[in-house]
Amino acid sequence: MNLSEFSLKRPVTTLMLTICALVVGVVALDRLPIEQLPSISSSGITARVQYNNSSPEEIERSVILPLEQTLGTLNNIDRISSSSGRNQGEVRVDFKSGTDMDLANMEMREKLDQARALLPSDVDRVSLRRWQSDQRAIIDANLTWRGDGDRLLDLIQKVIEPRLLRLNGVVNVVIDDFEEKQLIVELDQERLQTHNISLPSLGWQLNQNNTNMSLGRVMDGDQRYMARAIGEFTRAEEIASMPLLGGQFRLSDIGEINYGYPEKRRYERLNGTDALELEIFKASTANVVEVGEVVVAELQAIEDEYEGKLELFIDRNRAESVLKEAGTLVNSALLGAFLAMTIIFLFLHNIRSTIVIALAIPTSALCVFIGMYVAREVFASTITLNMVSMMGLMLTVGMLVDPAVVVLESIFR
Repeated sequence: MNLSEFSLKRPVTTLMLTICALVVGVVALDRLPIEQLPSISSSGITARVQYNNSSPEEIERSVILPLEQTLGTLNNIDRISSSSGRNQGEVRVDFKSGTDMDLANMEMREKLDQARALLPSDVDRVSLRRWQSDQRAIIDANLTWRGDGDRLLDLIQKVIEPRLLRLNGVVNVVIDDFEEKQLIVELDQERLQTHNISLPSLGWQLNQNNTNMSLGRVMDGDQRYMARAIGEFTRAEEIASMPLLGGQFRLSDIGEINYGYPEKRRYERLNGTDALELEIFKASTANVVEVGEVVVAELQAIEDEYEGKLELFIDRNRAESVLKEAGTLVNSALLGAFLAMTIIFLFLHNIRSTIVIALAIPTSALCVFIGMYVAREVFASTITLNMVSMMGLMLTVGMLVDPAVVVLESIFR
């Protein structure tokens, strides 16, 4: 008994199975994450190093070469490239096709931990970065503040970032062009040369004086106390009064010490006011449309709470772009389906046959959504409902019309 014969002899069973497929397909469609493009990842991983107050030559000699030697022992390497600049350097490792990039990322992190002993002690932690298409920010916004700069720091750290990270699906919030207050030591080069003081030796003295030290335990009868020497700087005046060269003079004699905002390297202005750029990233498994909606609502709520001082302008919302493109595809699909059914009716001259074919198309599409959902949940696939998969589905649905006509004629015979 073939499928056509089974459907004709057991119409109730066939109807129930079709309804079940439709219901499950609708549920699967609702749970499929929506993206603009399929998940695409690079076969390369970049290690970035920050080494302040260093030249490109020093970065190359002290940081890049040791990292290249250590990372060169990794498996499945296709190519290693590097670049050195002022205060920072990068080493990129490209792996051969088919390499498990998650495992490669873990192995690369282990190698970097091993190479830590070969790097200068004041080198910042090495960060790893691997490009993936779904790691782009879903929302880019500009933030302007008409108030005290110190209050803005509290607002960002205690209000904006915590409230956004608390939202379901948000994994990271990045605020560019914002500098926290720093302790800035501006030295007089002529005075340094006059007193024969080098920058490395001055940095060493600052580190030695800016520390807390354990002095052990002190017994007082039956009581035991922990003793510590508190030496960390708490005020700029303490640094300015730090003695140099055995107390012959103080740090304030060779430079100025200020606690304030560093000089900006990049400026952004919006409507005549200094602005900051806000980027919000979602989890790879989260629905871009759902996350975009809740983030926009939360940003609006924060802006309303600080009305008159805080303004947020959304420059780009990927959720809106995805919905707009998806709507265009759906409208094109509906128009194509209408034209196809019209032509079929003109050739068959049978409204019943046309309706049967018209119902077969969405039923088949919903069955595809079931397969996509099972692939994600059971086989850990990264397939999503994106522009590429939707266009492929539309193409397949168009090709389904001819077989549907053939099967229908076979059933009538």
